[in-house]
Amino acid sequence: MGRTIRERVGTAKVYCCAVCGTHLARHGDIRSKTFHGRNGKAYLMANVRNVVLGEPENRILMTGLHTVVDAACAGCRSTIGWHYLHAYEPSESYKIGLFVLEKVWLARSDAWVAPVAGSLASDRRLVFRPRPAGVEGAAADDASGRAPLRGAVFV
Repeated sequence: MGRTIRERVGTAKVYCCAVCGTHLARHGDIRSKTFHGRNGKAYLMANVRNVVLGEPENRILMTGLHTVVDAACAGCRSTIGWHYLHAYEPSESYKIGLFVLEKVWLARSDAWVAPVAGSLASDRRLVFRPRPAGVEGAAADDASGRAPLRGAVFV
């Protein structure tokens, strides 16, 4: 048996397998967040990679009869959702070729983790600071000798 080559997604916002960390899809691949799987909430997604597909089967889902195949992570073989091959209801044909990935099996990549509280990236609020003495426009505004609040700085 040959070695499986897994594709890494070239963007910061990546959904990975929660079990092994294999890259599965970009955040931009989400088509809908209103789906449900066997284990709760799920995403309808396009362009999913690093999956192994099972055998086709007809399955009655919430929206009717569909032909689907289970989708498993190529890294650890955990079943993470399914892939639509056929929809018997014409109104459901938009799902053909798309995947449903269950949120319980997804993790966000390390690059997507929220910045540390207090860092510039996480705390962008407008703060007024006085100009330091000696800077043009700085002048004492009262007997305390403090410079007036002028200018805005993003911190």
